[in-house]
Amino acid sequence: MVEGAEKHRLFVAIHLPLSVKEAVGQMQQELRAVSANDVRWSSPEQLHLTLLFLGYVESSEVPNLKKAYEAVCQDGSVMQFMVKGLGGFPNPRRPRVIWTGVEGDVERLKMFQEKLQAALKDWCQKDEAREYRPHLTIGRVREGASVKKLSEELQAKAAATFGDFVAEGCSLMRSQLSPHGAVYSEVSGAMFPR
Repeated sequence: MVEGAEKHRLFVAIHLPLSVKEAVGQMQQELRAVSANDVRWSSPEQLHLTLLFLGYVESSEVPNLKKAYEAVCQDGSVMQFMVKGLGGFPNPRRPRVIWTGVEGDVERLKMFQEKLQAALKDWCQKDEAREYRPHLTIGRVREGASVKKLSEELQAKAAATFGDFVAEGCSLMRSQLSPHGAVYSEVSGAMFPR
């Protein structure tokens, strides 16, 4: 990398329909009632299904990255998903991250994600050793927060459903960090072949 070169913080994601975002937003409100200020909640409008986090990429490399990204998207296919389940990482009893699950064409999604990761590895800041587990991060528990009531609520609502959707493509996204959280914008969008 060239010192002082402009860099973009990039990731690849699948967009969600408004109906799913609204359902998740409603659940966040319910959980907020028991967690007070113990959780930093993701903005429902910005929720997405992350496929691959690249990290910082020099702006001069973005055209090559876009070309590789668009080529691998031609190996994708339209997939059907349901956003279902509620939990926490590392576990619901001691959550650090609050998530909703994703069901449906998960095996096809995992295969596509592996192709994406292999095709874009030259632009990834770090190698991800963990197996890809599709989920939506809806909140992060603040350091030192009391999680007893939140944990009970997560376990009570573990089977919650938030709607289904069809993924017809994915997007290369830019994340710009600000004091009010990340702001996302699309760098390139690609449709899957039918």
